[in-house]
Amino acid sequence: MADSLIWIPKRLVELGLINLAAQQPAAFAAYCEQDYRSRISAAAQAVLQSGAHVVMLTGPSASGKTTTAHKLSEEIHRCGRESAVISLDNFFKNIENYPRLADGTPDYESVDALDITEINRALLEIVQTGKTEIPDFDFCREVRRQGTMSVSVGDGIVIIEGIHALNPRLTICDLLTEGLVE
Repeated sequence: MADSLIWIPKRLVELGLINLAAQQPAAFAAYCEQDYRSRISAAAQAVLQSGAHVVMLTGPSASGKTTTAHKLSEEIHRCGRESAVISLDNFFKNIENYPRLADGTPDYESVDALDITEINRALLEIVQTGKTEIPDFDFCREVRRQGTMSVSVGDGIVIIEGIHALNPRLTICDLLTEGLVE
């Protein structure tokens, strides 16, 4: 890209990228896709070289956590290591059990909308045994489905994603802090 840079609040962006986006949107999209794939590949290599068995992705709603988690898992698997994604969204309680905002609407962003006990059980189990069962949440009806989903990584890598992935109320955070898992 061009060597000129332009300052956009909180970002430094190459002027060439701005021009490419404006003049050739398809080429810009292709550039972004390739850049994203390169970043995923680099992240997978860093995870594999670190020896970690747990990767935690967090960020605000709609920031790309789920997509990135699955792409990272695919790349790790492509490199010959078992991996799986656990989405904390599957641990939502039924809608009637969500905390409420002041206006009475459900607070979807609260950690208390999640079944913390069940999260801790599943995360400890997968760290200790390489497999676990997790709830299956129906987002259309906002309730848990009957039954569970199996997750297995053996001695591979589990990728945990969700807005509360690094919330200290999750046992795995305590294990990470204490150095019991990487």
